[in-house]
Amino acid sequence: MAKFAFSIAAALALIPAICAVPTSEPFSIEKWVKDIISDPAGHHLSPEEAAAAFKANSAGLKFREVDTLEKRDGGCNNHPTNWAYSPDAVWCIQNLAAKGSTACEANTLTIFCTHGRGQIAGVVRGSPNNYGSTSCQHVAEIAGKILDRCWRSDNMVQGWETVSNTMQIHVLSP
Repeated sequence: MAKFAFSIAAALALIPAICAVPTSEPFSIEKWVKDIISDPAGHHLSPEEAAAAFKANSAGLKFREVDTLEKRDGGCNNHPTNWAYSPDAVWCIQNLAAKGSTACEANTLTIFCTHGRGQIAGVVRGSPNNYGSTSCQHVAEIAGKILDRCWRSDNMVQGWETVSNTMQIHVLSP
């Protein structure tokens, strides 16, 4: 009986260790950017490492169509000539995040960053006199969200997200 009691006690002692096993979350470009913004001097993955982590994490994903409700705030595009190379867009995201609270201002169409075959732009809807502004860090976060949603398995991406009443952020080719 003592052996049986010991076995039950040993098994019960293992429960906290089993329950404490961390669950692995998928790598997110948006979370990577937020980590850079919250601790600029911290140790973070390089753009190349972040792109590789996302790609490894999402192997086999294909272009995702978005539902009607999601299209109100943003979505993935499918224009044949506008595909950006995702690792180059990740480089731009890190570059914009490093600008801190510097304003990224847009009038009609403004390019915030171009690197290789990736580009992040601000588009202001309405009359040519309309103007939009947000921090470059916010642009980086929004672009990260676009990549998380629209990155294809062939390392290409394009999409947009609404920032304000008149301003959208787009990830596309130069």
